[in-house]
Amino acid sequence: MFRDLKPTDIINFQWAILSTQMQLEDTFVSLARDTKMPCVILCDRGSMDGSAYMDPEEWEDLKLRHDLDTVTLRDTRYNAVFHLVTTANGAPGYYSLDNNGTRIETICEACAVDERIQHAWIGHPKLFVFDNSTGFESKMQRLINTAATLTGLPSTIKSSKKFLLRSLPSPASLPVHCEEFEVEKVYLMPHPSDGPEDYVFVRCRTQYGIPVYGMTTVRTIAGTSEPVHLKRVLTAREYTYAVRHRADPSRRIIKQKRICFLWKNQSFNIHIYKEPVELAGQGIVHIQASAESTATVMMPGFLDTDEEMDESHPLYTGYHVSLKEIDIPNVL
Repeated sequence: MFRDLKPTDIINFQWAILSTQMQLEDTFVSLARDTKMPCVILCDRGSMDGSAYMDPEEWEDLKLRHDLDTVTLRDTRYNAVFHLVTTANGAPGYYSLDNNGTRIETICEACAVDERIQHAWIGHPKLFVFDNSTGFESKMQRLINTAATLTGLPSTIKSSKKFLLRSLPSPASLPVHCEEFEVEKVYLMPHPSDGPEDYVFVRCRTQYGIPVYGMTTVRTIAGTSEPVHLKRVLTAREYTYAVRHRADPSRRIIKQKRICFLWKNQSFNIHIYKEPVELAGQGIVHIQASAESTATVMMPGFLDTDEEMDESHPLYTGYHVSLKEIDIPNVL
């Protein structure tokens, strides 16, 4: 029934969905905060999903009408984005119109919409794609394992891998859709209550001239060596205050260009150092796959990768690189 809507009606319809959705999300976030207890809020869809059902021009019109921008919608509302690939792609035998009265897409149409939704989220710092390479129960278990890792539950499963790059790709030459960002990361002075391996940093992530600010607190689970990353969004004022008054003088500010893209249901993030100047031009690719998929990471041929990095590599973490006492030229 929605296929016959005029462009203006499509925009109004999608805005009705988006505004209602964001109001519900904000209400549940407020209720969760009022409990003063640890909470996890699960959303059945995200603020960028509607863009997959509109022409790019209609989506831009919607944002303009309501003073919205892609960076804020995509990057500030969710700590992680889990995309479950439609069964039409990889398990078409399980795709049916009979068990869902609102489903109208053919298999080909469903695959196309699914791909557009994935593309809408490229650039989110924690984007995970769960394909149909396994049965449904295993697919759900991959999702649960990844969610457990992100929320700080003990897990032996790593959800990312890192590789050095021999040469840097040009975003214009990549055969996939990509998003580019500028990132500034500032490590803060430790708090007396912090453990020996705990640390905090603030980050400014900019795209299209629009900055998004955040704080990440890294804690180590008692009795393990596994770090947990606790994130929250900051205002511009909070970020500026932290940089001016809490920056650790023993550490360098990290500045990078980042390139994000999806390839074969894996999320790739290329970090290209700009500062420290001794590392300028050094690239590292992070592959963010669903937790159990990292053992079989597939590397695209258009990336010129070198060795895989582990925790012992001197460039494995920005936390180590930021130390002023580290002689960077001697670790390369």
